Amino acid sequence: MALNILPTRTSLPPQPKWLADAGLPWPWAGLIALALSLQLALIWNHVPWADELQATALARESHTLADWYWNFRYEGHAPLWHLLLKIPLAFTDDPTALKIVQSVLVLCSASLLHLRAPFPPGVKFLLSLNYVLFFEYGVIARNYSLTVLFFFGAIAFRRRPIAWLWIALLPQGGLQSVMLAGICGVIALREQGWKWWGVALAGCGASVALIWMWPAGDFASLDTLRLNAPWLHRMIRAAYMSGSSIAPIAFAIDPTGWDIPRAIPVIAALGVVGPPLLIGLTGRGSSLLAWLTVLFIIANFFLAIHVYTISSRHFSLWLLLMIALLWTTGKNGQPVGKALGLWLAYLAICGAIVGLRQAVTPFYTTFQTAEALREAQAADRLIIPAYVLLGAEVNGMLRLPTYDMAGGCMQTFIRWRKQTFMTPLSGDSISEKGLEERALTSLAEMKKAAARAGGRALLLLSYNAGATLSLIDDPARTFLRFIGKDSIAEQWRYLYRLDVPPDPDPTPIPACSR
Repeated sequence: MALNILPTRTSLPPQPKWLADAGLPWPWAGLIALALSLQLALIWNHVPWADELQATALARESHTLADWYWNFRYEGHAPLWHLLLKIPLAFTDDPTALKIVQSVLVLCSASLLHLRAPFPPGVKFLLSLNYVLFFEYGVIARNYSLTVLFFFGAIAFRRRPIAWLWIALLPQGGLQSVMLAGICGVIALREQGWKWWGVALAGCGASVALIWMWPAGDFASLDTLRLNAPWLHRMIRAAYMSGSSIAPIAFAIDPTGWDIPRAIPVIAALGVVGPPLLIGLTGRGSSLLAWLTVLFIIANFFLAIHVYTISSRHFSLWLLLMIALLWTTGKNGQPVGKALGLWLAYLAICGAIVGLRQAVTPFYTTFQTAEALREAQAADRLIIPAYVLLGAEVNGMLRLPTYDMAGGCMQTFIRWRKQTFMTPLSGDSISEKGLEERALTSLAEMKKAAARAGGRALLLLSYNAGATLSLIDDPARTFLRFIGKDSIAEQWRYLYRLDVPPDPDPTPIPACSR
């Protein structure tokens, strides 16, 4: 008699009530869990960039309330992101602290989106791989992860009093988050009616954030300096960044394989006409929220042209408003239109592509830079980054101070007061002779600093600064290492050793003051 070892029927285990209430059957729940697992794996594999490490260095070096306030005078950010980083920094290093906080925020945001949003399972899956939510705000550890969490909380609980707490916290994500908080406040008032205490709480939250974000009088960040470019150039750049939020190719992840310079006119045109079309497809259920979304995009254009240079990650925040349009007007399981579904699918493909690339080839060279500096005995030498953001990498990865050429002092985090560049600013035109003169001036300043530090220094240069310094033949400068093989040119680093006669009566290099 044959023995039948095959099961007579197969069935999935009973679905938990919380998954059933969220409208997520097992197959879709499994796909979303897989996407979330990939996102968490990328967070822990991610190599932090300079602005991510700047946040950890600033948090690490701030101890008293006065420290926090004065250190933030040049930062332009509210402090909650840095306060959260302060917790794990007490027992771990800077990159690990970033990964811990980012992982917790991503899990909380995903819970709100997938368990409370009324979207069909397929739309939730596409949003779980959406390039902006998956990578830009999900893997890269910046304060935008706070914006996503608090925004989703405000929308998910818009009919409950707790929504006002989410709205009050939302401005901690940045300047655009202040505007998003105002829009969420309008939604909450429409759903709940007038709540004077809620408006007061939200107003206090926005005021506190703006006080911390208000820059010092001598604030001179790189983005501000870029406004020297002609108005038309700034307008085209703003349109291109807006278009990149619709068709993200900033990381060369465009599936069409377009050459990015050739695609600039197309992407810029898309940045102007694309948002109104997509809002028209999405906003039929709420004309008020649709118009508020349009005003948000116009405000971003104004900021990009007249106040500071806005990148695609700033413009991409309007995607949250698109999600809110679907969230607040759709019914449980209601499908989205075909055109909107195709766009969401495209963004999900972009997220999957960039995720796979990051898993294979890290985008940044920060870890390689840190290892090269260790091998060059950085702890015993003066470290001079010729480009301001390179200092943040050293401050954050090695926890070593760097020489601030602008202030003539030792910094443990960047202060955006005044900057010295070895390459021309955006919009400048300078001859090769002018570049050489600028490089000579910068090298002479570096030599003086090295002499004050015992005659030994390490020069950390970006790819632009390295090309500029190569115009000079100086025996005091010794090439040590090129960093950035298999990465894009913007991430190339050059490490040089500088040996000069020590100053017999040196003036100690002071720490950078407030």
